[in-house]
Amino acid sequence: MIKNYIDDNKINPSLPILLCPSFAKPNFDYRHFEGKIINKTNIKEFLVKFLFFYLLNTGNYVLNKKIIDNLKYDASILEMISACDVLYFNLQCFQQFDSLQLHIVPNLEYTHIVHAGSIYLETEKKCAYFRDAYVTPEYYKL
Repeated sequence: MIKNYIDDNKINPSLPILLCPSFAKPNFDYRHFEGKIINKTNIKEFLVKFLFFYLLNTGNYVLNKKIIDNLKYDASILEMISACDVLYFNLQCFQQFDSLQLHIVPNLEYTHIVHAGSIYLETEKKCAYFRDAYVTPEYYKL
C-alpha cells in the first residue's frame, strides 16, 4: 500500500516526508484528513482542529531516512516528556525542514494497542499538559 501511494503520487524520496495512517483501530479516525498534505504553509489551518493534535500525537508514521539522518533534538527534553516525544518530533520536523510534507494516506490503517503499564498510560496527564500548554501555532513558529 505505501509503495503504491509513493509511486502513484510521484513522491520525491529526497524530500522529508511523513506518511500517516488515516485510521488506527479501534478509535483514532483521521479519515476526514485523508488525502491532505500538510506543510509549513498550511499547518495553521489544521492546528485549530482538535482531532489534528491526536493525529500528531499518534505518530505511527512511515518516514524517509533523510529525516532520521538530519533531525537535531535535545535529548534532555525527551527525557522530560516521555510518551509525548512524538509531539516534540513533529515540532522539530516542522521547524527544521522547510519542505516537510505530512501526508494522511487514504485507506492506510493499523490496529493501535495500548497495553497496561505502557509509558503512554503512565504519562497521559503530563502529555495532555504538554500538548495544551505548548503545542500552538505560535509554538511551532509558523
